[in-house]
Amino acid sequence: MARRRRHLKRHLEPKYVVNIDLKALDLPKAGVAMVLKVKDRTGLLLGTAEIGQGSFGWRPANKQKFERIEWDKLGARLDGRG
Repeated sequence: MARRRRHLKRHLEPKYVVNIDLKALDLPKAGVAMVLKVKDRTGLLLGTAEIGQGSFGWRPANKQKFERIEWDKLGARLDGRG
């Protein structure tokens, strides 16, 4: 009779941590609905993303200004067309 091996689940540390600040009520007024702070597993900030009604913004941790990307251009970039 064959012996079944029991697969042990390993607990893996998360690769990234994302903190979310959601302000859905301000979306029609201010344009920024969500701020995402992306950190690696050591807590080092990789960058900040702002998601709004008209655009997506990304600011790397070592920069001061956001790169604003309109939604159609972001879609093209993610699809590999831009």
